[in-house]
Amino acid sequence: MMNSSSKVFVNDNDIREEVDTFMFEGHDTTTSAICFIACLLAKHPNVQDNIIDEINQLGIKPSEITYQNLMEAKYLERVIKESLRLYPSVPFVARHIKQDVKVHTGDYVLPAGSTVILSSYFIHRHSDYYKNPEEFNPDNFLADEVAKSHAYAFIPFSAGPRNCIGQKFAMLELKATIIKLVSRYVIEYAGEEWDVVPKPIFILQSSNGFHIKIKKRHQEAIKC
Repeated sequence: MMNSSSKVFVNDNDIREEVDTFMFEGHDTTTSAICFIACLLAKHPNVQDNIIDEINQLGIKPSEITYQNLMEAKYLERVIKESLRLYPSVPFVARHIKQDVKVHTGDYVLPAGSTVILSSYFIHRHSDYYKNPEEFNPDNFLADEVAKSHAYAFIPFSAGPRNCIGQKFAMLELKATIIKLVSRYVIEYAGEEWDVVPKPIFILQSSNGFHIKIKKRHQEAIKC
């Protein structure tokens, strides 16, 4: 197969890797994100209320969600991004260095051929980039806050030319799922204290599960 834009030949192995990316990496990462978002919403019921308010203000019908609805749901987007900040579905990425790289913050060089591991999990929780970095606060992603933050302070989908090709779709998918979830159910935290223990593997999980319970939401809460 020939890549029409670059005229570079794409072999069967390349095609299989692309299919694997779409089928598996997009499935497990989204599942991880939904689990952590649900847990955070359970712990912060006021945020659930704010999402319901936004659904009503935008006139979103949960049974007929449109692309425009998803694009307009800015508060929900901040909630999702803040969850991905604290619990990025892929907590680290690896990059292979093709040439020597001088590190600006120190007098040393990363030699060509090295593999560098970047931890989005720890970058996202660094006090240089976020005030009270361990706290869940969707306002971290208000436009004014984002404008003054470091360009790579938030990298749940990696960054640069090898970033996640499905990140825009993933955000739409997460928005639609959360709208349907919170419009139908109230999510409550089942534990007394926050007991989510991240398990640092390729796709982030909780080593002791997710302790939440749900109950039917009164339909009067949704005005549309």
